[in-house]
Amino acid sequence: MKTRKRLLIGLLVLISFILQNYHVQASDHWVAANNMLHPRLDHTATLLQNGKVLVVGGDFPEAELYNPEDRTFQTTGTLPSFGLRGGTATLLQNGKVLITGGMNSQQDARLYDPQTGSFSPTDSLNVPHSFHTATLLPDGRVLIAGGQDQNGPQTHAVCEIYDPQSDTFGLTDSLNIDRSAHTATLLTNGQVLIVGGFRTTTPGNGSNLESCEIYDPVSGVFNLVQNLGVPRGSHQATLLDNGRVLISGGAWNNRYCELYDVTANTWSQTGDMTVIRRSSHTATLLHNGKVLLAGGYTDAVASSAELYDPVTKSFTAVDSMFTPREQHTATILLDGNVLVTGGYSTSSTINLAEVYLVDTTVVEGIDHELSHQLAAPQSFKLFANYPNPFNPKTNIQIQLPLSANVRLSVYNIIGKKVRTLADHQFNAGTHSISWNGLDDNGKPVSSGIYLYVMESNGYRDTKKMMLIK
Repeated sequence: MKTRKRLLIGLLVLISFILQNYHVQASDHWVAANNMLHPRLDHTATLLQNGKVLVVGGDFPEAELYNPEDRTFQTTGTLPSFGLRGGTATLLQNGKVLITGGMNSQQDARLYDPQTGSFSPTDSLNVPHSFHTATLLPDGRVLIAGGQDQNGPQTHAVCEIYDPQSDTFGLTDSLNIDRSAHTATLLTNGQVLIVGGFRTTTPGNGSNLESCEIYDPVSGVFNLVQNLGVPRGSHQATLLDNGRVLISGGAWNNRYCELYDVTANTWSQTGDMTVIRRSSHTATLLHNGKVLLAGGYTDAVASSAELYDPVTKSFTAVDSMFTPREQHTATILLDGNVLVTGGYSTSSTINLAEVYLVDTTVVEGIDHELSHQLAAPQSFKLFANYPNPFNPKTNIQIQLPLSANVRLSVYNIIGKKVRTLADHQFNAGTHSISWNGLDDNGKPVSSGIYLYVMESNGYRDTKKMMLIK
């Protein structure tokens, strides 16, 4: 009896220890993070190579770092300009972040160094840019496209290229149509798709655009492509795993979204959002290939969220955010969860932050691979790698409903195998496998598009990823 009592007490102590030191996170709901140090909107939030998130702009010169381990923010570096609403932040291949333009700092550019936690000046932009786009090209340069001059305010078509090797900006071909509040998406072929936006007609007046164009980094030229079905501004563009581009929201009187097929150069209508309209929202590609739409302006500033499924081409409502917000940011973290920061709520700019949990149940503090075995999935699946494009490393998730041998291989675009990432037995569950861009001989592969193939128990699937150097 005494022995049984001691065992029971020991078991209760063990359970108490687990509850105090670990907590279970169920998927598909929001949890609160600590507040940012400053309220911000029209700011930037950039995932760094160390897994932290750099938050810049939104009417404050001080920058902040988000630490996903304890969900807290801390100060890091100060910019010389007050403001930077409508500026851009681009993670470069060397791990630094290029900050360009924005209100009150339209021709200024800075580099943030995560090693020192400080900003340093770089070459100035040739013309003012705010509410423009900045796109990292496969060769490591950055395309700065369009925007507006706040002193007009007038939209313009001027585009520039930042070269990190020379640390300079140079003009490139101009857009065919001047625009701001547009989107720019790096396609799997290395070109950049520019979609919609706002164009001023006279000072204080303007309209949303249905026009689209593609930039070819090789020729340095923009060419017009097929128009959207409806004009859109303050919309979102998301590159899907199948290489198509999803355009969501931004058209005041339409809830339907559109898909761009780069091969056919055509737009097609896809599913209807669960709300009648949505603009100034965020759209984030998740590791499972779905797209999370969060917040924005519907009939009012909204807290609602929904998921787009590229397979069924449909939207499904999910757990709403704690706080209504528009003009906020959404950043996917290394663990696959999504950090949402700031924005404008129903009456003011806010500093509130929250995290959307998207992975299967995880017990924090326990071995990552073991934790995913607690809730075995129902089918075999190969997920999209993240980040993509990547440099120097990317992560690939696989899921198994039972214990099985898995072969995960990487091929170049002409079908030659360059690396075997796995060829052994895995337990049932979800597993993460990384690739550092090296071949089977330990030599770095060149920049470009690669295919990764999962084969297991009769299941086979292939996805694309892009390595940039």
